[in-house]
Amino acid sequence: MASRTELQLSDPEATARTFGGTLIYFVILQRVLGGAEVMPMESDRIVTTLVNLVVPPHPPSPL
Repeated sequence: MASRTELQLSDPEATARTFGGTLIYFVILQRVLGGAEVMPMESDRIVTTLVNLVVPPHPPSPL
């Protein structure tokens, strides 16, 4: 993520580890620990949320 300067990350390495760690945690929670039975969540929701946290919002295009 350090090479993606347009993201303007204050700590690209920590961001990358947080991103990957969240995905790993999600898989462990849902598949290994049975979270899919208790509190199911679509993986698309996690991925979309992570991307929205990292990628700066785009200003609305003028009409």
